[in-house]
Amino acid sequence: DSYYLKAVSDNAKGKFGKDNVTVTFTYAKLGKIIPVDPEGNPIPDAPTPQYPNDPTDPGKTTPDQPVPEIPGYRPEVPSVTPTDPGKDTPVKYVPIENAKYTLTERFVDEEGNEISPSVVKGTDYEEGSEYDVTGDAKVIDGYYLKETSNTTGKFGKGDMTATFTYAKLGKIIPVDPEGNPIPDAPTPQYPNDPTDPGKTTPDQPVPEIPGYR
Repeated sequence: DSYYLKAVSDNAKGKFGKDNVTVTFTYAKLGKIIPVDPEGNPIPDAPTPQYPNDPTDPGKTTPDQPVPEIPGYRPEVPSVTPTDPGKDTPVKYVPIENAKYTLTERFVDEEGNEISPSVVKGTDYEEGSEYDVTGDAKVIDGYYLKETSNTTGKFGKGDMTATFTYAKLGKIIPVDPEGNPIPDAPTPQYPNDPTDPGKTTPDQPVPEIPGYR
């Protein structure tokens, strides 16, 4: 994978004498598709997919490889067939005037798992459009808003994703005089502040435990 057969030693075919024989197969890295602007300069942050292996021939790559999609650009060709599997292929892309971009809001926990459905804020932003969605943070039951990223900024040549990261709300833990958790005691989680996704409410009553004060 990612390599093609470039050369085989001359002794790959022959007849044994009185010695062992070592046949050497030499491989080289497969080339890549390189998106470039009309002046031939690589487009920043554009994907550069490596040619795939030809599953039937270790010395080749497959033909008609689709070029990557780049927001705000249109490729001059839809696919390429490399003539040399080890040589990169530049593909020219032309900027699309007045391209439209999408702003998506994600609501995730600290591991990046989605805890509330994503929201598409808009699909008609243009390059240079400014946005501020900090106020879109949700109150999510059992979680509090810990941090945000990319919730304010300006569009470039691509879609944007604003991320709201949440952490689990803490709990009240009943303990004995030595600080040990009381067995089977309830451990109520802090309630959400319905007006502020980053807070819990004050003056939370502690649970009643028979035989304890």
